[in-house]
Amino acid sequence: MATEQKLPPASYTGPSGGLKKATVWLASEDVGTDVELTVTIVDVELHRGVKFDAGRTEDKVPALRFKEIEKHMILNSTNRKFLVRMFGMDTKDWRNQRVAIFVDPDVKFAGQKVNGLRLRPAQPVPEGWETWTNEQRGENRANAGTQAFRAWWKTLTKEERESVKGKTAEWKTISDNANTAQPDQTSL
Repeated sequence: MATEQKLPPASYTGPSGGLKKATVWLASEDVGTDVELTVTIVDVELHRGVKFDAGRTEDKVPALRFKEIEKHMILNSTNRKFLVRMFGMDTKDWRNQRVAIFVDPDVKFAGQKVNGLRLRPAQPVPEGWETWTNEQRGENRANAGTQAFRAWWKTLTKEERESVKGKTAEWKTISDNANTAQPDQTSL
C-alpha cells in the first residue's frame, strides 16, 4: 500500500548531505570535498549489532566521537592505523587529540572508487585563539588558505556568519593569495 504524497513537494537547495536520510554516522557528504574539519576526539566507541542499509548487520563497529560535531565517524582500518602511528596503541591516548577529517576521492569500497573519510594531523591552534574575535579568527584562517578558511567557516553559527559577512570578500582574496603562496599540503 502506497503512502499518500503531499503535493507539491518542497524544493531543496543546499549540500547533497541534506538529501541523505538521518543517521548518526558521519559521511563524506557531511564534510564536503573541498574542506577539512578539525575536530577533537572525545571517545573511541565500540558499537555492537549495528544495522546498515540493505539489511547488512555488523557485530562490532568501532567509531570516533568528537567534541565539535554530533555524528560519529566509523573507524576503518586505514584511519585506525593512522591514529596508532600518531598517538600510540592505547585508545585512551587518542582522547582529547585533535585531527583533521577530509574526503579522499580515491578510497576503494566494494571494488569501486568512492569518496571516503580520512584523517590527518590537525594544524595547531594559534596561541590565544580562544580569546580572539571571529574577525581575528577569519583573517588567521584566510591566511592559512581556502581549505583552512572553509573548515573554520563551517563551524560558525548563522548569527556568527552574519556578524562577519562584510569581511568575506576580503578573506576570499587573502585565502586565494595564500593558496598560490603555499605548496599543496594534502598528504602526510
